[in-house]
Amino acid sequence: MLMDEILQGESATVDHRYYDQLPADYEITASDIENLCNSLYKTAVENADRKSSSVDIRRINANTLLSWGVLAERSGKLVPTNAFSLLTGHYNLPCKVQCGVFRGSSRALLVGRQEFQGPIQKQVQDVYEYVLTKCGLRTEIRGLYRYDSYEFPKESLREAIVNAVVHRSYLEHSDVTVFLYDDRLEITSPGGLLQTVTIERIKEGYSKVRNRALTDAFIYMNLIDQYGSGIPRILEEFRQEGLVEPKLVDMGADFRVIFKRRNIFDTDDTDDTNATEDSIDEKICEIMQQDNEVTVNRLAERLHTSRSTVLRSIKRLKNNGLVQRIGDNRNGKWQVVNVKY
Repeated sequence: MLMDEILQGESATVDHRYYDQLPADYEITASDIENLCNSLYKTAVENADRKSSSVDIRRINANTLLSWGVLAERSGKLVPTNAFSLLTGHYNLPCKVQCGVFRGSSRALLVGRQEFQGPIQKQVQDVYEYVLTKCGLRTEIRGLYRYDSYEFPKESLREAIVNAVVHRSYLEHSDVTVFLYDDRLEITSPGGLLQTVTIERIKEGYSKVRNRALTDAFIYMNLIDQYGSGIPRILEEFRQEGLVEPKLVDMGADFRVIFKRRNIFDTDDTDDTNATEDSIDEKICEIMQQDNEVTVNRLAERLHTSRSTVLRSIKRLKNNGLVQRIGDNRNGKWQVVNVKY
């Protein structure tokens, strides 16, 4: 973190550059620049549509990238910076996200693992989608409409992943980690808080940019709204949904955000009013497709419901010809025969 402070302290005032704005040691073509511009534009439009935003997304060009620090100029020639490398997946920097799913509340038993590489904006989307597949989902039918509810507010989850990827220290040779336990989700990014930044000030919207070029690019892509808005927005969304406030932890060399998991299904054996039968059946089919050796007890843990509820669901699925058991109860496997969902 010391080098971060040097680069963003003295260097930021001397040559106005941050680490992500420093030139990278390879050459690019005009086509490479055009491809990145088109990719960022496409992502910006997709995220504007997701947010139902009426903002008119402008096209960008080499001059835009130069103004952000994604490109630099050397001897009259445009060259890539570290930010260009990260936005295109050029691996001259540590640029991965490690995801893990653990049974229990410690790292003693790893039950799922995935590593994400490539352009960091794609990593954000891939990690976001991965975590959602591992979380409990409740489906409610209200009139003619279906409403899905996850354990965590979806926009807060995306925001926390964006923060971890964009505001991490790329001087640290370690990865962003996203670990899901039975009781919590931990998102950890390398690089502690910069000088003058405290947990209390972050909650109030104070920010100090570590990667200026990446931040500008992510604002353009509608993945960041404005400086310092991310954490306050997450806290507010959790408050509005009546959830436990996320825990922010300054670990010195790392920064961690912890979301407490919530039960979205009833745990009472006779009362499943918080979940329709179809929603439970659908989730069980999804889990069985991912892990054909999953046990009834593990299904109950994953869905935050009772064992009897899972057994009733499996019976329905078997009767409807959607699932069958290959082998005995002890050593057999599940097979999703006819995917309805």
